[in-house]
Amino acid sequence: MGFTSFLKGLFTPAFLRRLGGAGLSALADGGLEALYNSNPATWTNKFPFIGTIDPLPPLDDWLIFGGSMATWLLAYWRGSTKIKEVGEGMTLYATGMILQKTIVRATAMMVPTSAAGLTAAQLAAARATAATQVGKTLVKAGYTPTKAVSLRNGRYTPTITAGLGYTPTA
Repeated sequence: MGFTSFLKGLFTPAFLRRLGGAGLSALADGGLEALYNSNPATWTNKFPFIGTIDPLPPLDDWLIFGGSMATWLLAYWRGSTKIKEVGEGMTLYATGMILQKTIVRATAMMVPTSAAGLTAAQLAAARATAATQVGKTLVKAGYTPTKAVSLRNGRYTPTITAGLGYTPTA
């Protein structure tokens, strides 16, 4: 079996329809993002760029997700295999987009960034505090540092050189 046979088996019509559906969702999302970025002052808090509950993404992303789910479910209900495959691809893209944006926004809420108006010293202190809290949580959970440990500001901060550097205590 050669490489061309492998590619022919991989790129089946069903796969290409799903890929096309993902591309349609990406184009719709990209179009809305381009519209917003063309003039953020005009579009902020106007339909469809209305904020939702933090850390969830704004409404425009949910519209892409809802449209993809509606396409998939409607085609499933009507029994249209080809359109269902397009909807599956659309939903795969939209689900990943929603998850990625939610995770990024949630992470930004937990650890302050320089964009929040912090000085470099305040940002370094916030990051050191977050690292210390992670170490304390691991120790409370029964993990002890097995790698080098440095004492910084009266707190133990694990120095991880390879892997996690923690082993569970017996």
